[in-house]
Amino acid sequence: MYFIGEVLTDAKIRYPYVQKLLYAVLMATQKLLHYFTNHEVLVITSYPLGEVIRNRDAAGRISKWALKFMGHDIRYVPRTAIKS
Repeated sequence: MYFIGEVLTDAKIRYPYVQKLLYAVLMATQKLLHYFTNHEVLVITSYPLGEVIRNRDAAGRISKWALKFMGHDIRYVPRTAIKS
């Protein structure tokens, strides 16, 4: 298990929540590159990150991040109900 942390600058704190989630996935791909290049990675989330990445109308930093994600086998899986 790895702990990946980064202190967000003032500009990054103002990102919308979905962009913060995508930024976290981006940091994980950069820090754990050896895992992302050799294995399929499942990102389980309740937010539609896969739709945001695949959106053709995306502009700015999301489109730049989408290009970086294209080289990796990342699947975004919706979160199911947690049973107790």
